[in-house]
Amino acid sequence: MRITDLLKSDSIVLGAAPADKAAAINQLADLMAAGGNLSDKEQYKKDVFAREASGTTGLGDGIATPHAKSAGVKAAGLAAMTVPAGMDFRVHGRQPVPPVLHDCRTGLGQ
Repeated sequence: MRITDLLKSDSIVLGAAPADKAAAINQLADLMAAGGNLSDKEQYKKDVFAREASGTTGLGDGIATPHAKSAGVKAAGLAAMTVPAGMDFRVHGRQPVPPVLHDCRTGLGQ
């Protein structure tokens, strides 16, 4: 499998300006839906927020990967956006995270 199999042009936005982390996750879920990866966007968002609550997905060095295994996913995929002003993904001791990558996986085999 190649990244181009997972990341579609409909699932990418450059220069985004979400108000906060929740808005960024909501926008990324919209991108996942636009890419045809979700069967239930609300369930998927619920699962991503639950995953994020269990521990930050901010990796530092300008990368965060909010993600979740979810029954709301019909096909694995990726969404990506850049946030030039950065986002606070609560990476301990690090600067805000400018680019954000979002991935989804089916809830099967959990």
